[in-house]
Amino acid sequence: MTADNSSTLADRLPTPDEIRRIQREHCAKADIENAERDKLLPPVNPNCLDYFSSPLYQGLPPTVYVVGTGPNGKAAWSRIPDDAYVIAVNQAMLIEGIPDPALWVTFDRTLWHEPKPWWQAALDRSDDLGTIRLFGDVNAGRVYSDYSFKYAPHFHEDPRKTLLHGVLRGGCNVAGCACQAAYWGGAKTIILCGIDMFGQVYYDGSVNPKVREEEWKWTHMFSQLLALIKAREVTVLSISPTALKVEVI
Repeated sequence: MTADNSSTLADRLPTPDEIRRIQREHCAKADIENAERDKLLPPVNPNCLDYFSSPLYQGLPPTVYVVGTGPNGKAAWSRIPDDAYVIAVNQAMLIEGIPDPALWVTFDRTLWHEPKPWWQAALDRSDDLGTIRLFGDVNAGRVYSDYSFKYAPHFHEDPRKTLLHGVLRGGCNVAGCACQAAYWGGAKTIILCGIDMFGQVYYDGSVNPKVREEEWKWTHMFSQLLALIKAREVTVLSISPTALKVEVI
C-alpha cells in the first residue's frame, strides 16, 4: 500500500494570515519581555547633554581618525600619529596599540539586555584615560556619559537618504554614527582604520556569529552616507582594507 501523497506542499504551509498572526504573537511576547528587562535598567540621567548642544559640535580638529574593531586595522595601527584625535567605536575602546582615544562612541542598546563581555572593561578604561563618552540616547541615560546623541530616524528608513542636523543617524552601524560625529564636529578629513565591514572575527580573535563572513548588510548604506559627507567637501580615506567605497591609502 502506498502512502497518500495527495496533499500538496501549499496545503501544509501556513497561510499568509496565519503567518501574520504568529508574527503578532511573537512581537507581543517580545514587547512584554523587553518591558520586564527595562524595569531592571538604571534610571535615566536627564542631565546628559545632546551632542549638538555640546562642545563637540563644531569643536573637533580638522583631521579625525575613526577606529573600529576589524582585524584589518591591526597592521595600520602604527600609522596613526601619536597626537591624532581618535574616535573609538564600541570595543575599540580597549585597543592598546593606538593613541589613547579622545572620544568613545557606542549606541548598542542590547548592552543592557545582553551585556557584551567587553562592556565593563571599556567603561573602566575610558575612566582611566579620561576619554569623552558619546553614547546613543538609550545607553547615555543608563550610565555616566558625557554626551548623548539621537540616532533615529535611521538612515535606511529615509527614502531621501540625507544627513540630518540634530541626529547621528543609525542604520549604517555605529561607525557611521562616529563618522557623522566627526563631520558635524567640523572635521575636514576623516580617516578610517579597522572599519572592515565584512567578516565575523574581531581584532582580538573573538567571533561575532551574528554578522556575515562576507560583506555586512549595512555596507551599502554606510557607503551612501560617506558619499554624502564627501559631497560636502570632506575627505574620507581608510588606512586599512574595507568593503566601503572609500579610497584606501
